[in-house]
Amino acid sequence: MGYDYRKVRKENEPNLIKVLPFSSETKTMSSVVNYKGKVLVFTKGAPDFLIKHCTKYISADGSPANITP
Repeated sequence: MGYDYRKVRKENEPNLIKVLPFSSETKTMSSVVNYKGKVLVFTKGAPDFLIKHCTKYISADGSPANITP
């Protein structure tokens, strides 16, 4: 989506609340951050494990859209 993850990570490092390390059980890792007054969780991992927990995605125009079959 055009973001430089290194830049985003460095800019938000002071806002990092917790890092949940990679788990082979869940095949994911997460970072909890305080972003503009909101607590957000960013998770990355195996798509087949993540997709079942998702209801929306960010469309090409940047707006949330429902995930459909």
